[in-house]
Amino acid sequence: MVFLLGSATATDFDKPTDIIRLRYRNLFLGKDAGTVAFLPGIGDANFAIGAHEFWILPVSGDYYDLPARGNYVFEVANVSGESEPRLLQCIIYTIYPKGGAQKPPILLNRNEAEWLGGEYGDHKPRSTPTTVIRKRLDGDNIIALFHEKHKGDDLKVVDDFMGTTWHAWVESNGDSSWELRGELAQDPPPNFMKLVERCGLSKEAIDICLTVHLIHFSTAEAPTRRHKRPAFEMTGDGAVGAYIRIDSPPDRQFSKEFYLRFDPKR
Repeated sequence: MVFLLGSATATDFDKPTDIIRLRYRNLFLGKDAGTVAFLPGIGDANFAIGAHEFWILPVSGDYYDLPARGNYVFEVANVSGESEPRLLQCIIYTIYPKGGAQKPPILLNRNEAEWLGGEYGDHKPRSTPTTVIRKRLDGDNIIALFHEKHKGDDLKVVDDFMGTTWHAWVESNGDSSWELRGELAQDPPPNFMKLVERCGLSKEAIDICLTVHLIHFSTAEAPTRRHKRPAFEMTGDGAVGAYIRIDSPPDRQFSKEFYLRFDPKR
């Protein structure tokens, strides 16, 4: 079954773009690689494999209304005609009304996988854990400093700032999150303030939490129920909206961005 939610394409943010709602997993399995779906019945990305309802966000760069939740989980289709290791970087700017519950300014989440550390610019070897990384960064102007550190090309400087060897490679001499540092070096795009306005707030009336996920996954040659697709979550308790951007080198097949408003009446 396929249902449409919403109204019209939202290039001007006047109305939310239609969401395509799928009721069965097999309808999502064959979607193009990079297709992103919100999982309304799932509150933890670790249980995304059990989802049976998928709300597809069909147009990158558009604005969507989602029902207000405590946690939001998203899954990404990964059938691309061949099986190979990849990484997915997900950047989330979550919008909160100012003065509400205190949220850490930056949250980092990296899954357990065979990550490689690569080497520094002077060719010194660099190690990184294969275990899960969950880390928060606090401090005055921490998000601005995070952007600033990623504008350079010195990986050691970034490691020292983040207090962990966060950036990683999926294969020796393969793709790495360091290639995507430019996305971590800039503020949200101009349309972010349009989203803030759609949420009924102003720049001076919001707090922002930046969440970054780094996910090691494999693409699939064909759709199967057992093949695990990359999934990520965001904590949205008390939030009014969020901007999400995903990327996966070396191509732009997985590159998407979405503007989300959380509607407490839905």
